[in-house]
Amino acid sequence: MNRPLLLITTLLLALTAAAQRSTRSAAGGTSVDVTRYKVTLHQDSRMASRLSDIWQQKEMAASTEQQRGFFNNTYDVLKTQSLGLLSSSVTSVLTLGAGAVMELFKSNKADWRKMVQQENSFVKEISTIESVNDFYDRVSTSSAMDPSGMTFNGFSCVQMRGNDTVLYVSCHLKDTDEALQRIIHHSKFELQLDTLVFRPYLCDLPNDSTRSFSQRTPTFSFSQRRNLNLRLQTQITSSWINQAIQVYQNQLLGEFAVNVPISEKELEADSVFRYVSGRPTNKVKDIQMIGDCFIVPRSYIGVRDADGNYLDVWGTGQYHVKMKLMETCNITPAFESNWKADWKARKRSARNPSPVTQIWTTVKQTLADNGKQCILSVIEAPTNYALEEVVGPLPTTGQAGAKAAGAAKASGQQRK
Repeated sequence: MNRPLLLITTLLLALTAAAQRSTRSAAGGTSVDVTRYKVTLHQDSRMASRLSDIWQQKEMAASTEQQRGFFNNTYDVLKTQSLGLLSSSVTSVLTLGAGAVMELFKSNKADWRKMVQQENSFVKEISTIESVNDFYDRVSTSSAMDPSGMTFNGFSCVQMRGNDTVLYVSCHLKDTDEALQRIIHHSKFELQLDTLVFRPYLCDLPNDSTRSFSQRTPTFSFSQRRNLNLRLQTQITSSWINQAIQVYQNQLLGEFAVNVPISEKELEADSVFRYVSGRPTNKVKDIQMIGDCFIVPRSYIGVRDADGNYLDVWGTGQYHVKMKLMETCNITPAFESNWKADWKARKRSARNPSPVTQIWTTVKQTLADNGKQCILSVIEAPTNYALEEVVGPLPTTGQAGAKAAGAAKASGQQRK
């Protein structure tokens, strides 16, 4: 079958599935086949106040009280106002599994092992669609690297499968005296891990993107997979313009990573891995968030005061966040020694393969909550879900968010 005809067949099958198939949970909740990622960038005015106090003590160039008052009054004009939904996008990805299925009939251990090893790795990237404004809560008359007013205070990331939490990670700005002095003297900040929750039996391993989660057999098993490892990497980049009107785009400022090996003995009674900073009952005593990052450079803007004098002013900082979630594991000796049974089971399920196993729709949205936090939302679901069923529960805020939800609903009705 040539490729154009295959794609046409794919769309027909998707439309048929939309009319015939419903995989909602019996309780009326969200299906396990819908995966949601939400990253929240936190802000804290208390941190801004502490840094401002330290900076003012060390500031070499003093400004007049009149100028301070002027810039405090103009900040509301210069600062980008958050209006709920900032940006959104929808994409669809076609996953074809027929070619891989046909490889099953080569029937030898080397092919089986290669196929299983490919299932031992999962990578998911999550990033803001556009840059996030206001790393600081005020403009500066001092310099592009003035840390006073810094409100960025870490992030949290949650992955939901249906109504269940698969992963939750939360960290905040390290606020020890040494860490704050490093911000002042070296323009670098560090993060500290607060909480990590992970459910191995709901994770994305073994990785098979050609099937919905409810169709996967088996899901993760410690008897078949070992050396389970969870890693979350975060990159922060920034764009700015300096006084010489030189523009810098998407410059890497720093990276953070948390790496957690997880064994079955470290799970709690409900089969969940939990780490809470400072909790005496943690089975893993200390998990570090490694890495550091330069504070976000402020763009030069410059303004004229009421008397017509041109004054140097730097903005509130624009940055971009990109996360990468990685899950890896290896097969156990017992599973490998019993490879023939697994091979036969796979061949049985592959005897009548569908030309198209799955089409995935991804909805990405960047939202803000009155400047207090920014939310990056990514939702993945099989295409047979109407769009409003996927987008509806998003935590939109403000009038723009309500309009976005209405637009998504109208779009979903057109697709039915």
